[in-house]
Amino acid sequence: MTDAGPEGSKAAKAPKPVRQSKRAHLFAIIGLIILAASGPLGIAGMLSPMVAMLANTIAAVLLIIAFIIALRALLGNRKNNVLESTLTTWIVLVVSFGVVMGMINQMRPSGPTAAIHDISTNVENPPAFVDIVALREADGAPNPPEYNYDESAALTLETYPDLQTIIIEEEQRAVFARATEAAEQMGWEVVAAVQPEGRIEAVAVTPFVGFRDDVVIRVISIGDNATAVDIRSKSRIGKGDMGANAKRIRAWQDKLLSQ
Repeated sequence: MTDAGPEGSKAAKAPKPVRQSKRAHLFAIIGLIILAASGPLGIAGMLSPMVAMLANTIAAVLLIIAFIIALRALLGNRKNNVLESTLTTWIVLVVSFGVVMGMINQMRPSGPTAAIHDISTNVENPPAFVDIVALREADGAPNPPEYNYDESAALTLETYPDLQTIIIEEEQRAVFARATEAAEQMGWEVVAAVQPEGRIEAVAVTPFVGFRDDVVIRVISIGDNATAVDIRSKSRIGKGDMGANAKRIRAWQDKLLSQ
């Protein structure tokens, strides 16, 4: 008869590195599934940004756990070499580390930040939202569409002195077309493009969690062959933006000037 006592059960139990490797695989798979689902659902608006952010945080924690367990399994396997295949465990280790570091790098500010969420290249006369006001109200955005000079102007000048009005020596119509094209290249949803007013409004959706930020661009003629271009980017939610609006403005300006 087969020994079914404690000693027999203990003998049939998988070695510790094998058990750890299986757990690492499980945590990694669950974490990657949550991450793969929450991002697109958040961007599509099927999950609120806060729920999507919570899901991303849970996914990151699971991947960190998977990394730690996979590392312990590989270190433990050095003594007795009981893993049937160390390749998949190494894959879990590398993928978990890479994905978490990618998430951290994506959220990390690229420069100095301030506790503001409304950035304009012209703080004395910032471009105003028109068509997007209704979208913000429908979304229940807690941040009002109006520019708060007391909160934003001084901090913008102090933190982002490089963000200034761009002067282009071309006629307004040509610059307006380039500005609209640059907004589309950024992947923004262009809500309005009114050339006679020189006004472009768009919605930018952040990666991973799907926060919706609003952008308004002003393109006006200041001479026979000169055009002034200003841009303003404002978050719908949150006190600070971790530098996201300033980063967005710089990226758009680079596209405009590179055309």
